[in-house]
Amino acid sequence: MKTLVFVPVNPTSFTEMFSLARAFSSSYKITFIVDNEFVLSKSSEISAEGFSTFNTQIKSSSLISQALLKISTAFIHLTSRNKSRILKRIFKRNLSRRNNKINEFLKSAGDLKCIFVYGDRHAGTIELPLLYAADKLKIATVIPPLAFFSREENLLAQRRLNHDCDYPHAWEENKKYYGMSRLDPVTIKRVLYYEPWLTEVLDEMDLLPQNPWTMGGGLAKQVWCDSDNAKNFLTEDGCSESKVKVTGHLSHDDLFQALKTDSKLNGISGRLNIIVALPQLGEHELLSWDQHWIEIDFLLTVLSELKQNLFVSLHPKMKDKKYFELAERHGAMILKERLKEVLPFADIYTSTFSSTVPWAIALGIPTVIFDFYNLNYSFYKNDGLNVCLDKDVYKSLLSKMMNPDYLVSVKSQMNTIKEKYPKIDGKAFNRMKSCLVNLS
Repeated sequence: MKTLVFVPVNPTSFTEMFSLARAFSSSYKITFIVDNEFVLSKSSEISAEGFSTFNTQIKSSSLISQALLKISTAFIHLTSRNKSRILKRIFKRNLSRRNNKINEFLKSAGDLKCIFVYGDRHAGTIELPLLYAADKLKIATVIPPLAFFSREENLLAQRRLNHDCDYPHAWEENKKYYGMSRLDPVTIKRVLYYEPWLTEVLDEMDLLPQNPWTMGGGLAKQVWCDSDNAKNFLTEDGCSESKVKVTGHLSHDDLFQALKTDSKLNGISGRLNIIVALPQLGEHELLSWDQHWIEIDFLLTVLSELKQNLFVSLHPKMKDKKYFELAERHGAMILKERLKEVLPFADIYTSTFSSTVPWAIALGIPTVIFDFYNLNYSFYKNDGLNVCLDKDVYKSLLSKMMNPDYLVSVKSQMNTIKEKYPKIDGKAFNRMKSCLVNLS
């Protein structure tokens, strides 16, 4: 039996890969690469499914080196060139250790069918050197549809908000990477995906993705995505069309199954069921935590004033008890179920630019997207969707949707645009199986 290898690098990728591994486990052996403490903490859960693990973690001495560098930078004036030299040395030492682990794994892994990775541009993980080794050995690699693929405009906005990757002198130091930079339309500055020193060292080690601004811009052989719309985004940002396969997401099959069940939303009869997915403004450092709570309170205030059944969906990383306190204060109910189990029973869904918005569109649920945070992404601008940049417009639109005739017209509009969004037909996993069988 051939083996599938899964390489989760964070909690989100582990959760999604674990589900995918379970789905494939009747036909393939499953191995998880353990390259961080979170996945290590899940070892017993992995073993309980009969899956094997291989630990590729490198020793903490590298982390100590980086900590010492931060301390020395704080107290000793280091020139940019000297700092880059130290960082390069640390990175190369870590990479050498990673390569030893990778070689050890590949020698003992047996007959590999495919390696599933979260992406092919993340320099701080095992992904780039593992993809390089797999490419040399002609082992197939796939980025499955796990989460929302950050587009170029997302990445530029995040760097702008976090004030990182702004290197005004990068081009004087090495102009060969000018073509890999992107012009931020707001700051009118050119931005590299990686810091200059990291760009250089990745290039030296043959690990630099050809286009890190898109998933599939590196060495992954295929990118599986959830819809034609997602495929268009990938190819627009530079991913080769031949790499992209539209499969759908496992959650789409869960949504399909949920449609066959009775509603799990226990609200007051006769009222609309409104689900809001609260934004992770503080968690993603898009706003200060003080401002984050002000924005959350605003959303819950506006929605509770509609006097309907209000349900709150929280991302797993949103664990602060203040969410529960605010929800209770506003008469909202925090969902215990996963969103995919209850979304089909919503009358209105509202969120910022979440990966779950396409689910709602595909189900034909009237959807209101809010963006009061100057993210200004273009994902849905040409689809006729309601994207509210202004809080008063948001409040007004929601009030209009309380009119049954208006809500029916919005639902009709949703049904006209959902064709290029995910197919909720219960066949997403079958499409994945077909792609995997045909993968060479």
